[in-house]
Amino acid sequence: MDGEKKGFWRDHAAGRLLGAIGIAVVGYIASGRGIARPPFAPTTPAVETPDVPTPAVPLRLGWSRPQPAVVSRPTYWPVVLALGITFIAWGFATNYVVSFVGLLLFCVATVGWIADLVMESEQSHGNDLQPPA
Repeated sequence: MDGEKKGFWRDHAAGRLLGAIGIAVVGYIASGRGIARPPFAPTTPAVETPDVPTPAVPLRLGWSRPQPAVVSRPTYWPVVLALGITFIAWGFATNYVVSFVGLLLFCVATVGWIADLVMESEQSHGNDLQPPA
């Protein structure tokens, strides 16, 4: 060696492999075919409570009737996010590569989770977003 530092990502096979995997994962998710939902997720945009007739009881001043609750679909993104945070912390104790993998997981999970919520919102309120013709 001539005293010059070698970069991990360029000079080590593991670095090149991790870089290629990271690029492939980001490209796959960006293409819209990524791991967006667990396979058991329902196909409906959201679960709504059935319309229950409310009794004709007068409301107090300033009160209103509650709207039906909307529950989001189950998703794996919170688990991936927690795994990324764990890897980041674990990397502080071991190696910066582990922290980098954790940071990658954290970023992918954050983008995936937000994209999931946006897609769900667009599916359930798609007609509200269109301007009147």
